[in-house]
Amino acid sequence: MGGVVVTNVETARPAEQVWLVTWLIMGAILVASCAWAVAELLPGVGFAVVSPSLQVGVEAAGAIIRLFAALVLFLLPTRRNPERVRWIALGLLTLAGGSAIFGYLHPAFHLGASINSALYGSILTRTIAGACFLVGLLKQPPRLPSRQALVVGAVLFIGIGLLLPSIAGYLPELSRPGGLIAAAHHERFPFPGLTIWHWVLASIPLIVTAVAMVLAGFAVRSRGVGTWLAIAMTLLVGAELHSLLWPSIYSPVVTTADILRFGFTLAIAGEAVIALTRIAEYRGAMLEAEQEQTRRLKDIDVLRTSFSAMVGHELGSPVAALERVLDLLQTDRLDRDRAVAMMRSELELLQTLIADVQSAGRAEAGDFRSVLEPVRLSSLVADAASYARTLPGDHPILVDSAGDTWVQADPERISQVLRNLLSNAAKFSEEGASIEIEAHAEGEQAVLKVRDHGPGIAPEDVNRIFEKFGRGHSATASKAPGTGLGLYLSQRIVRAHGSDLTVASQPGAGATFRFDLPVTRPPDTAADLGEVRLVLVDDHVSYREALALALQSEPSLILAGQAGTVAEARALVDLAEVLLVDLDLPDENGADLIAALGSGPDAPRALVLSASTQPTDLARAIEAGAAGVLHKSVGIDAIVRAIRQVAAGETTLSPTDTVELLRAAAREREEERAVQAALDALTPREREVLDLIVEGLTDKEIASRLHITTATAQTHVANLLGKLGVRSRLQAAMMAARAGSTET
Repeated sequence: MGGVVVTNVETARPAEQVWLVTWLIMGAILVASCAWAVAELLPGVGFAVVSPSLQVGVEAAGAIIRLFAALVLFLLPTRRNPERVRWIALGLLTLAGGSAIFGYLHPAFHLGASINSALYGSILTRTIAGACFLVGLLKQPPRLPSRQALVVGAVLFIGIGLLLPSIAGYLPELSRPGGLIAAAHHERFPFPGLTIWHWVLASIPLIVTAVAMVLAGFAVRSRGVGTWLAIAMTLLVGAELHSLLWPSIYSPVVTTADILRFGFTLAIAGEAVIALTRIAEYRGAMLEAEQEQTRRLKDIDVLRTSFSAMVGHELGSPVAALERVLDLLQTDRLDRDRAVAMMRSELELLQTLIADVQSAGRAEAGDFRSVLEPVRLSSLVADAASYARTLPGDHPILVDSAGDTWVQADPERISQVLRNLLSNAAKFSEEGASIEIEAHAEGEQAVLKVRDHGPGIAPEDVNRIFEKFGRGHSATASKAPGTGLGLYLSQRIVRAHGSDLTVASQPGAGATFRFDLPVTRPPDTAADLGEVRLVLVDDHVSYREALALALQSEPSLILAGQAGTVAEARALVDLAEVLLVDLDLPDENGADLIAALGSGPDAPRALVLSASTQPTDLARAIEAGAAGVLHKSVGIDAIVRAIRQVAAGETTLSPTDTVELLRAAAREREEERAVQAALDALTPREREVLDLIVEGLTDKEIASRLHITTATAQTHVANLLGKLGVRSRLQAAMMAARAGSTET
């Protein structure tokens, strides 16, 4: 909402146009009010009508509507300028209170109120209400006084109102006795019956209200208030002008000022009704969001339980096998070569599981990039066939691959897809059943197929098997090992290449998986780079030493040194042409080391080799001068290929990938700044409420902790969610956690 109740109906228009239209409407109302006042001065046209029943109806309806609007304003959650709303609500309460005291209490208790005391009460009420409106429409309205001060003020206002009949005789006379009632009966202007004191004192609420009207008009331009409030204030100015000419005194006389003031009340009430409708919609949306969030949490809980069970099963089998192998080795009942082969097989299962889980996590985080390059299709097929021959089940591998076709692909990712498909084919096929690999060019696309002769896939399971953790419902599928991530990841990889992984299958007739890759020209032959000196910087000793052994076995790669910290690495920089740098180091971030390498022709080049998938971390390294980024889960072949690319002056990321990474990091930083700014804008009480939401307290528990009513706690929560721009308490708690603390 705007600074007062809700965004006005003009919000879709440009601000300047709304402001112009608002001033035109305000001007038209002012002209009409003045013309009406001039017309009433003409003979035979009355400013007032003596009608006790009509006057009571207008006053009663006006008081009830003002109380209703004030209540809505006080309880209404607002995103901007909540103090403005409260000041305006206080002005409405003052007008309603004046009607109650001078229009009802005086007659009900026969306090003997005179015309003079009624005039003083009316002017006092309108002046205080106008002052509240004026203060609320300031650019930065001050905070309302404390509750105790408001209570004291209300008591004084009521006390003065009740004492006015007693003290009115000591105050200057505003109207001569009988002048107003007689003028109303004879339909003539009561000018002769009004004293100079009336003109002076009645001008005060007119001036105050006119200033408030001008402030409201200018506030529309900055969207500080809605058009409705500026129009309402214009009607109130017209009422004050008519009250100056014909005083409103809570008498049986209905004046034109009463009618205009009632129009002001209706304008406020109309917007209050719209506000209530929007509150209902807002609350409904919040409830729907909470219900949706609850459903998602239940789904996540079921998924977590299922995933935990699957991973526990998949981890348990190889770990148990490793334990048995170790037991047999200790008792000399198993020869070393066979034990090593068995342990390697089980470790490969563990590595596959870990790689799948990590890949799934990167895919969900949006960091699932593929580095495309020209690749010989026959090489991909040959590697896949070699892998398939190592699978259990003695499956004959039939390969149909013709021609020397080159495709644009990420070789590591596509190899992962083919291995997933071949592993599934071996897993679901009977022992000795053949597996076929087919690859051939069709125009601008190369078609790759993996066909098995297993039990096939039921039609209702075709879509399920590509979902995360999705598995078929058949007995064979449910008993087969696996986490249900292989086909999900394969589909993500294939789609990153601009294609789709599809399956054609019938129960009992096997399954054929297919995807396409774009055909491309073969790359130019690269010149021999000679030897490349490396320095490996990583604080994970086991990983670093294992990688060092693997790199030392590669021809033309010389490992010049290893370091576990940035400080150690600085002493080895001069020995290297390429540095393999982890980002999360104990003393500094790896990006700091990369930034210190310089950019000269003889400066070492850096290749990031990190487990981090955060765009901010990776973008910082790229901005510092890293020539490439690799995840630690990639194979040694990909690392060696990246080292040679970097040593040749190339980068492992395409310009498109680099731009996307930097944009993702910029979005992440912008989101973090927006979250922090939203938290910084909270009031101390709202921060307390947010802390309690983070603790998981309900509205009732928050009310008890803060010693407030449950309704007030609900209002605080609604205000808090509105300021943070979220719909649920869970989202607010996540924002607080993302910022690290609610103490902003």
